[in-house]
Amino acid sequence: MDIRLKTVPFEFRGKKYNLCCNNNVLADVQEWNGGTIKEALDGKRGLKSTLQFLAAMINDAADSAGEDLVVTPREVGRELTLNQITDISATIRSLIISAVMVESEEGEEKK
Repeated sequence: MDIRLKTVPFEFRGKKYNLCCNNNVLADVQEWNGGTIKEALDGKRGLKSTLQFLAAMINDAADSAGEDLVVTPREVGRELTLNQITDISATIRSLIISAVMVESEEGEEKK
């Protein structure tokens, strides 16, 4: 079983970042939601959750690269078009799912 976090390349402000959903990303999204992450994960908040996760992933990727970049979901929403957000949203969901799902010994995924 491969336990490494999945990553995807993403260009933001002219730089390439390797996005992933790790505990730092989950913690940032949890903080932006008043201490709970359930609403951000349930998929009912759509664009707002996507922007939060994308901003948190960009921030974490920049930090990992030693860059001093911190963006808010609102900044990401201002800088990217709806088409760009739509294009990356399925990838973001995939990264989130791979981070929060646990594979059982039989190969079945569990929450």
